[in-house]
Amino acid sequence: MIELKKCPFCGSEAEVFEDITFECETGKQIGKIKVFAWCTNCSALVSGDSKAEATEAWNRRAGDGT
Repeated sequence: MIELKKCPFCGSEAEVFEDITFECETGKQIGKIKVFAWCTNCSALVSGDSKAEATEAWNRRAGDGT
């Protein structure tokens, strides 16, 4: 798995997690799984449809050609 870069805003560690949208009253799943990469300090956040996509989005930096 590709390692997450440090947060571009505060320099802290980042983590990847998955989340699903549920209906509050019934608990029925109403959305597909989304994967997020987020900063554990300042809560900067990006999303993707897979861990690889979220990691790639998180690691993308302005001016690095990706």
